[in-house]
Amino acid sequence: MVAAPLAFENVSLAPPQERAARLLAAGEVAIAAIAKRLRITEMTLWRWRQEPAMQARVQQLRDQFRDQAMQDEPFADKRLRVVSRGAIARDTLAALKETNYEETYYYGPDALEAKRFDAGRVEAFRKYLNDIAEEMGDRGGKSASTNVNVNVGVALSLSPDERDARIAAIVARLGAG
Repeated sequence: MVAAPLAFENVSLAPPQERAARLLAAGEVAIAAIAKRLRITEMTLWRWRQEPAMQARVQQLRDQFRDQAMQDEPFADKRLRVVSRGAIARDTLAALKETNYEETYYYGPDALEAKRFDAGRVEAFRKYLNDIAEEMGDRGGKSASTNVNVNVGVALSLSPDERDARIAAIVARLGAG
């Protein structure tokens, strides 16, 4: 949690400013609607928003909201979502290794037992890894493109395959030099 500056920790705003701070912190109402609801002009609200005490109070309220959200729903925390998916992926991989990547199935009128490659569980494992990568901003889907910022200020939009090929070429050139 980012704490408000000490000078404004116990800030006391006038009641209309406090209502404005709560509405601003909630982020659910447009500025014009807040001004109208409080029966003030947008310019007055703008001036209030420039005051350090108001800024500190809005940040304090946002921090409180975020802390409460984390208590109410732990998976609102990105780190916990990634850790959870990682645990599921590890369990899935362990189960695959334990069964030698095979699943048992039964066929025929006598329900004969047979083994085959466990494609479903392998696909589930790959999905967990992809979910983790997406959560971390590591990759998009197959059709997603990646923006690569080149140090001369040019932004290129590349598919993941094009991006990987270009990176490999650069690494090869660096290794050859």
